[in-house]
Amino acid sequence: MQLTFIFIGIISLLVLVYSVKLVIRQFKLKEIAVFDLIEKNKSFELAEIGIHSICIIGISSDFTVSDLNASIITPNGKEIILTEKKIRYSYLRKRVKTFEQWTFKSNHSGTHKLNLKNLENFLSTNPFLTSGKPFSNRKTETKTLKILVKQSVSTKHRLLSIIGLVLGVNGVFWGIILGINPNIFD
Repeated sequence: MQLTFIFIGIISLLVLVYSVKLVIRQFKLKEIAVFDLIEKNKSFELAEIGIHSICIIGISSDFTVSDLNASIITPNGKEIILTEKKIRYSYLRKRVKTFEQWTFKSNHSGTHKLNLKNLENFLSTNPFLTSGKPFSNRKTETKTLKILVKQSVSTKHRLLSIIGLVLGVNGVFWGIILGINPNIFD
């Protein structure tokens, strides 16, 4: 019985190491460009192909910007429609709230252009954004927001890293404890 628990602890250690590698990869993602929301020309250079995200700097995920639509124009002139994130991930970037709004997968490196459709209409109808949290009266001026283009990982990898960390730590802990003393609860 002790060998079974030790085996569980070893497998959990491998899961934990894999999850830590995924988390480290998430921290090493590069920022590509930062723009003011009201800036007209939003061109940026992508050196690597892969998954990228468009983030909004200055608000957290409890604010809604669903009236704003965006697309990317690739170097060969094709338009990439951005997909809105279903799980909106907020974080602090240089002590300022930031969240991922859209993601896109780029198959071409080179100069890309970000188009924000109906931006003037969005700014005129929403001069201030209010928090969607109940009992919160936080407001943010829309003109102070910034747009960040950065590398990203898929939601699947982000969830795998979180679940792997939780299961890995628990499995290693209980595998070692029960491997040493399987009758701990007797």
